[in-house]
Amino acid sequence: MSKSTTYKMRAECRTDVSRMMSVVQFSDLNIKPITIDGREFPDVEVTFDSKMDLKEIISKLNKIPDGHVMAESINFLEHYDGTRRDL
Repeated sequence: MSKSTTYKMRAECRTDVSRMMSVVQFSDLNIKPITIDGREFPDVEVTFDSKMDLKEIISKLNKIPDGHVMAESINFLEHYDGTRRDL
C-alpha cells in the first residue's frame, strides 16, 4: 500500500473544501481561516494527507467548479508558500 503525503493549499471558501472532499481521498484534514491584521477572511488554508499523487489531485481540483485557487496553490507541505502557480 502506498504511503500518505501531506499537502497544503488555499481555498476561496469552505464550500470549495467541501467540494474537494467529495473527489479527493484524504485523511487528517485541517482547515485554518486566513486572517490579516486580525480580520478573518472567507479564504482558508487546508492541510491534509492523501495517498493520491499531486498531479492526480490537481486534475481532480481542476474539475471542481471554481476550484482554481486550490488547484493553483496546492503543494507538498514542505514546499507550500501560499502562492498560486500557472497550470
